[in-house]
Amino acid sequence: MADLYEYSTPELVRLLGTRFKEYRLRCNLTQKEVAERSGVGLTTIHKFENGSAGNLSLSTFVLLLKVVGQINSLDNLLPE
Repeated sequence: MADLYEYSTPELVRLLGTRFKEYRLRCNLTQKEVAERSGVGLTTIHKFENGSAGNLSLSTFVLLLKVVGQINSLDNLLPE
């Protein structure tokens, strides 16, 4: 994988969206099911996954991580 510093912020958001979609599919969840479980709008999930979400709030991202069972990944992001 390339050095993440080489990516622009929009590129990183697209990368996260792609990874999120992979996790969602591994969980055998549809976008609609994720929307229902998280309370996040279907359009927001679609835009996040296809890279057209210009800005996703941190709280929305956390909700989505919970649905796909990846909330503990935050420890890797900011370890104690």
